[in-house]
Amino acid sequence: MDKEVLVEQKIIESINLVTALDTEGIGPSFAVWFYYSDSGSWKFLMAGNSIDKLLNQEQNQAYLKLVNTMAKLDLMYLESYDIKLIRTDDKLLALRSMISTGSKGISRIHCSKNYLNGIFIEDAVILRAA
Repeated sequence: MDKEVLVEQKIIESINLVTALDTEGIGPSFAVWFYYSDSGSWKFLMAGNSIDKLLNQEQNQAYLKLVNTMAKLDLMYLESYDIKLIRTDDKLLALRSMISTGSKGISRIHCSKNYLNGIFIEDAVILRAA
């Protein structure tokens, strides 16, 4: 399977989304574009304490809040199906032990072909890992 290309505009729009979520008080402490080699696709993963609270209430409500924030931004490339909300106890958050960023800023750290705690990271672009 050919590797799907992560479009630069999706990265820019995901940065705008994280910034908007910060403003709304539900900003993620973990925001990463992660390539799933088994499906050949990229997903924008977000986690944080406020996201945990939303997911604990009802997963549909968490995604509805996300979609409403996305609608305010008038995004053209980033779609709701590109995004996966994960809990802070997800094993992929082990990336924070390898790379740590500030809790409010945005970084663009690219890593590829790494193993971390038994997880193969073929490709990832880390925007925030706090």
